[in-house]
Amino acid sequence: MKLKAFAPGRTEIAGNHVDHQHGIAVTGSLKQGISADVELRDDYIIRIESEGFEPFEVDLIELKSEPIPNTEHHFTSKALVAGVSYSFMKQDIPINGFTAKMTSTIGSGMGLSSSAAFELLIGVILNEAYNDGKMSKMELAQIGQFAEVEFYGKPCGLLDQTAISYGGIIAIDFKNPQVLDVSPIDFSFDKNGLGAVLVDSGAEHGDISHMYAAIPEDMKTIASKCNVDFLNDTSIEELNKQLFNVSNKSALRGIHYFHEINLVEQRIKALQNNDIKTFMYLHGLSGSSSTQFLQNVTVSEENQQATLCQAICELALDISCKGNYSNRGASRIHGGGFGGCIQVFLPKQQVECFMKLVNTVYNKNAAQEIEFSESGAYAQFL
Repeated sequence: MKLKAFAPGRTEIAGNHVDHQHGIAVTGSLKQGISADVELRDDYIIRIESEGFEPFEVDLIELKSEPIPNTEHHFTSKALVAGVSYSFMKQDIPINGFTAKMTSTIGSGMGLSSSAAFELLIGVILNEAYNDGKMSKMELAQIGQFAEVEFYGKPCGLLDQTAISYGGIIAIDFKNPQVLDVSPIDFSFDKNGLGAVLVDSGAEHGDISHMYAAIPEDMKTIASKCNVDFLNDTSIEELNKQLFNVSNKSALRGIHYFHEINLVEQRIKALQNNDIKTFMYLHGLSGSSSTQFLQNVTVSEENQQATLCQAICELALDISCKGNYSNRGASRIHGGGFGGCIQVFLPKQQVECFMKLVNTVYNKNAAQEIEFSESGAYAQFL
């Protein structure tokens, strides 16, 4: 028997570094993603053949007898397949093997969460093929997170997996991390003439996981001064009382949280009202907050490639709007930050000019347009 499966990439539309403080974020699934032609097997071997990569196999019998994650496979696709498969077996769902031939349109280094897309792709294949599709979108997202944390070896929240599992443009409330509140937002980028572009900063750096980890730690520090565990459980008034009782960076990151949360709520309203100009204005404010308060753009004095990339984008937006600043786009760092890419929203008619300007500066296709999709991860029998 054969299936066709697809898992989209995702982009974070609003809510930079607020999920770990139980805030609200907005995400969108994309037409770019990972596709798979799947053929079910009679044995217990999962074989993955991805275009451009060496094929690999996971033996489900071996996995069941030795379920302890193999650290030798950390940060490999094999670990993700093992983690997702083990989650199904742990719930006594009888699964067999399959062969999947995969192709991806998710550009490398663009921060579109290819690992979460891969996790969800394996999840929907197993769910449809051997579980009659009974598992919910949230359960599949949680299985993907489990695989990434426990088998892949990368601590992560649930934002990426939820965005990819549900699909469309959604608001995710992390107030209760065990039971996320997911609300669809009825908005079409195409119908409203709004374009989206990601620009690869070309940043190359070593392990900066400590810089990512410092953000929630700094926010946790000022939250504890307010006698709470997470900033979502206190108020801006309480935060203001503690700004000089913590380090400057902890204070700034606390300020970013409340500033960004307000901008998330206002951007949701703007999208619901099809108010594009307000949305782009608020997006620009979010970009400034990430740069000035959250400080997750520059890696070091010697490595400011993402900061330079954002500056290049801002100049290109100035030129693209042709002096009509009321119709000007906006940029900000995408995702976790410290390199990666810059996210730009702008009127659709300005996309071609903007991309040409940026790509001329970089002398390559650094700027790539992304398109939104209503579909989340799925698998279906042919």
